[in-house]
Amino acid sequence: MKKRIFIGIVIYILFSNISIFGNEKRLGLGISLFYPTGITFKYKWDQKMSIESTIGVSGQGGHFHAGILYDFYNINKDFKLYTGGAFLMEERKKKKKIFRGIFEETKSFYPGVRAPFGFVYYGNNSFDVFAEISINLLAKDGMDGFLGIAIGIRAYL
Repeated sequence: MKKRIFIGIVIYILFSNISIFGNEKRLGLGISLFYPTGITFKYKWDQKMSIESTIGVSGQGGHFHAGILYDFYNINKDFKLYTGGAFLMEERKKKKKIFRGIFEETKSFYPGVRAPFGFVYYGNNSFDVFAEISINLLAKDGMDGFLGIAIGIRAYL
């Protein structure tokens, strides 16, 4: 019974117009799909700047990034284009040759940077829906570069 009451309160807070930060809701919590798939956090610093982070999984293992987003163009009141930069840590597989035809496979986290570009829809200051494409560079035995595509939704507390 206590679990049901707690889950009900959490759902009410996530989707109601009550803010724990005053009049404007600033802290968003949600999910991201594709690259990466995981939990995403966003703190709206002001009308144009925000701090964003995602922790989850990508193609070969764990993924974490944290960075700054800048809403550089307002399409209308609710739709905005954004770009930014972030620090990236991603788990990748590495094969090491032990003997002829025998390889040892290990997983390690590699640092990198990412530059996202996307659009976001802010709905009544209680949620946002986003879609982005990002250029990602990892320092893995030289440079490893790839594109990522993500969509997601966040509810603001």
